[in-house]
Amino acid sequence: MSANRCPNCDYDEVELEDSTCPACGYSLTRPNYLWIWLGIGAVVILAAIAIFWAIPDSKPSSSPAAPPSAPPSAPKVERPGSTRELVERVQPGVVSVHVPSAGKMGSGWVWDQKGYIITNAHVVAGARDVTVVLHTGKEYPGRVLGFDQAWDIAVVQVEGLSVAALPVGDSSRVRSGDEVLAFGSPLGLENTVTDGLISATREGVKTETTTLGRVFQISAPIAPGSSGGPLVDRATGLVIGVDTAGVAAEKAASIGFAVPVNEAVAAAGRIVKGR
Repeated sequence: MSANRCPNCDYDEVELEDSTCPACGYSLTRPNYLWIWLGIGAVVILAAIAIFWAIPDSKPSSSPAAPPSAPPSAPKVERPGSTRELVERVQPGVVSVHVPSAGKMGSGWVWDQKGYIITNAHVVAGARDVTVVLHTGKEYPGRVLGFDQAWDIAVVQVEGLSVAALPVGDSSRVRSGDEVLAFGSPLGLENTVTDGLISATREGVKTETTTLGRVFQISAPIAPGSSGGPLVDRATGLVIGVDTAGVAAEKAASIGFAVPVNEAVAAAGRIVKGR
């Protein structure tokens, strides 16, 4: 059927603007295509919504999503730089110094590859020959090279000692609050480690044998036998002092003193140079 033909009488002279057929009077009102397209669009939208709700994963949830479950915790291992690792690295360079002639002992540490050991002057005072004991229990004869009474430092040399020297830090950089480990043999208990903090830097501290110009006050206990052992910076693993004196427990708990390593090494250098 053409656009200008009456569907009722087949009259073919119908104009597009005619509302009725001129021949038979048949109503020629054309459909409103706008409403047809609106209806089709509504059907499409409803179909899309139905498909959306039919897929479970696409539905919005009224409750917050549960957090992913945490993975099982890894087994605990000693991390590099742990206190245990640091102690194991330092201990081979820590020694006990026995003075048979005086029946006393103290501690020391390997300062130089030539077998030079730093200890306290009051540990080996009056002695020429001593016995140096490694952390393994192996003993070596040692010879006292000299003393620096002002800093309570002495140097002992052990011929043929094949133990790595402990690395030395810069004690001028030490500050209150730094964590430290004190190595030595308090009361003859060899291979002992105590921990603490740098409490303060003191001037003119009197000990049983001398008055020290500058010392670190530490919270790590220092008992007889610890004197001469290394004070190690927990953060760097470097020697920053020489354990020197403690305060008796009945007077004050957990107070010790250490000679700064810069002064101790300078004193040891003068001893070796002047022997």
